Amino acid sequence: MSNTPETDAESCYPDSNLGECVCADFARKLERERDEAREAFVIATDQMVIAQGKVREANKERDEAREKIKRQTDRIRYLEGATNHACGTPLSVALRERDEARKHLEDVKEYGTDEINAAVDLRQKLAQALVECDEERKEAEYYKERYEQLKETK
Repeated sequence: MSNTPETDAESCYPDSNLGECVCADFARKLERERDEAREAFVIATDQMVIAQGKVREANKERDEAREKIKRQTDRIRYLEGATNHACGTPLSVALRERDEARKHLEDVKEYGTDEINAAVDLRQKLAQALVECDEERKEAEYYKERYEQLKETK
């Protein structure tokens, strides 16, 4: 038996050695199916080419993203390990500043805003008194120098 049973069934002379023929309608049907299969193959091939292009593009984007992640990871490692000799690593500086801000917030909660404002006012008054004292000291030095000059001229 052959691998074309439908064609064998349509053969005009299945048992003859004279050659075989098939009905024209059957041959037309086979041609149409062949042409449809070719069209489907062309369409599938085009879709496969498009899909391969999309896969290449996705792979490129993936590789770029991996490279960007690698660069960022390297930068983070650098920043975590970089040392500013006076202050430490940027991460340690940020953590220390965060902790100081938390402590300040705890102080505000513990002492209350009124007490802190009173301390700030007192500090400002003290600073003003120091400025005034410094001005008076400068004025006294001026008069002392002036007195010395007048004394030398007499």
